[in-house]
Amino acid sequence: MIEQERYRPAHASTHAGSTSYSCAPRPFNYRISATVTKFSLLLLAWLAQAQFRTTTELVSVDTIVTTQDGRPATDLTTKDFVLKVDGKARPIQSVQFVRFNAAGAGPAPPITNSPAGPASPASPFSTNTDPKGRTFIFAIDHNNIHAGNERPAIDAAVRLLDRLTPNDRVAVVTLPRGGVSADLSTDRAAARQALEGIIGHAPQRSSQFGFSVEEALTVFGAGNVGSVQSDLTKNLITEMVSRECGSNSVCASAVRAEAREYGRSLVFNTRDTILALGAFMNSLSSLEGTKSIVFVSEGLIETSDNTRDLTDLGRVADAARVRMFVLQLNTPMFDVGGRKAPADANGDINQLLAGLQSIAGVTGGELFRPSGRVDSAMDQIDRATSAYYLVGFEPNDKERDGRFHKIELTLARKDLRIKARNGFEVGPADKPSKDAKKNPAESSLKDILHDNIRDYRDLPLRAAAFAFREPDATIKVIVLAETVGTGTMTSAAFAVISESGGQGAEWVADAADLAASPVLSAGAVQPGRYRVRVAATDALGRHGAVDVMLDAALAAAPPLQVSSLLPGRLENGNFQPRLDFEGARDITGLIELYNVPLLAGVPTARLELAATPTGPAIATAEMAIATATPADRRIARGTVAIPADAPAGNLVLRAQILLDGKVVGTVVRAVKR
Repeated sequence: MIEQERYRPAHASTHAGSTSYSCAPRPFNYRISATVTKFSLLLLAWLAQAQFRTTTELVSVDTIVTTQDGRPATDLTTKDFVLKVDGKARPIQSVQFVRFNAAGAGPAPPITNSPAGPASPASPFSTNTDPKGRTFIFAIDHNNIHAGNERPAIDAAVRLLDRLTPNDRVAVVTLPRGGVSADLSTDRAAARQALEGIIGHAPQRSSQFGFSVEEALTVFGAGNVGSVQSDLTKNLITEMVSRECGSNSVCASAVRAEAREYGRSLVFNTRDTILALGAFMNSLSSLEGTKSIVFVSEGLIETSDNTRDLTDLGRVADAARVRMFVLQLNTPMFDVGGRKAPADANGDINQLLAGLQSIAGVTGGELFRPSGRVDSAMDQIDRATSAYYLVGFEPNDKERDGRFHKIELTLARKDLRIKARNGFEVGPADKPSKDAKKNPAESSLKDILHDNIRDYRDLPLRAAAFAFREPDATIKVIVLAETVGTGTMTSAAFAVISESGGQGAEWVADAADLAASPVLSAGAVQPGRYRVRVAATDALGRHGAVDVMLDAALAAAPPLQVSSLLPGRLENGNFQPRLDFEGARDITGLIELYNVPLLAGVPTARLELAATPTGPAIATAEMAIATATPADRRIARGTVAIPADAPAGNLVLRAQILLDGKVVGTVVRAVKR
């Protein structure tokens, strides 16, 4: 054992009803944004005893069953599964097959404003009523990946993003001392940017010595206080010194020191990663449903000293309903610039593989070792996660003791492959778990704004956000939100959360905001990419939350700048923004133009309605332009009739800005009818 340098959990401290932990001597911290906690990572201790509880008497076991070519098996019943709990056969009460939307549908098109052509419209609005998708987290062990060696996995992960369905949520984290690089969302651009910015941090070994990983670990273990060296240990060290140095005593001291330091780095890098991975998994336990973590590393070691770490990691994974897909990258074993070839290259590879095999094993996950392109592994992960089974059984009274109980789930059929969680923990039926999920109905609006883990769907909502200019050159974010159905908002709160970690904004709707339909509110931020969150309640006490991605920037129409295109209707001569145009006979569009007094000519604008972003207009109208303050600002407004034979489904509203009869810019918005 390596006791004097082993991680020990620090004491827990409680503040305002929340408990936080730290691990010494190397704390693991995630970045927190200025206004809203990033990804709601409270970083509970990796070994906290998270309880797995279901809302019924049944324990549900998340299970992936695939054919030999990696496709989900879709026709299984209770008769096909064989269950043992703590080694004893147990009847299965239910089997539920859960399938997500077909993979490969691709994400919703992003918003891009360009003077060269029209923007690609986003959806007319965001909603919390969409079908749930998968939850993917790319966890990159960058401290154990050499610079440049991460590229094959990163490139394959980016290509996987393009095949995910629009409702799949993705996050990107770096371990062990990194953080959340991309928040959990459907925003593919943020995930892509985060992935492409990751670089491996593992130090290169370059020396005249070629000791193996096993030798380095042996020297490190032998140098610890209180360790007893066996004859095997002594012989291994003696053989290493003789091979590397002969009888040179100075060289012997140098090789021992370098091997000891390398062994130490392997041990502590492994512990850092296991602790960080456990802390991250634990933070996901409040997130409903299964989560798929794609863990990428060159390798981790396994020693008797981290057995307990791995056991606790498996239990946290079971409690958090995490499915692990472990991906080992090919490892550069030595520098061409000078390091001597390792004495046992194959042994080194196996040593670094052992820790990853253990992580996959204790979490009920799967290990991939691609020899060429990583896309094949990503394809298998995509297929395997497109569906799963929930196998339900009833725990007996002896198992309701808050302790870990082992699950063995196998198949009666031999032509299929199965991956399932390894165990469960559940307390007495009349005693709620200390980690039981908070009832969403008890959450305040502030709680909901800051909670990116749980879904708030009791109150169906839809929302959209638009960028306009403030006089001080900041961006005014106008938010429209409304309930879907018969509910009426009685309170609402808004947060504009920076995706780059900068300052955002947060405010509560006042009576005037709530009186409008849809609810209209606004806040000011610096230009940048943001996630706009709307949280609301209604008279029945229902809670809802919906997120909208927004590039808070003005569109270019050189030399002008243009706001977002705001759709609405004219009511008694007044412009009223709208999110839904079902049954409407016309649509009014409003934009603002900036930098106008700098022009020699007079700008004009034209409003078009089309079936596609670049398709021919099916209706056209000139936009009236009015002066406004400050002096460089103009407001353009126009109304187009919706033809009776207009295509079914969403339409595209386009505003073209012209100078001297030439189109210099276009802004686009999808509208629902």
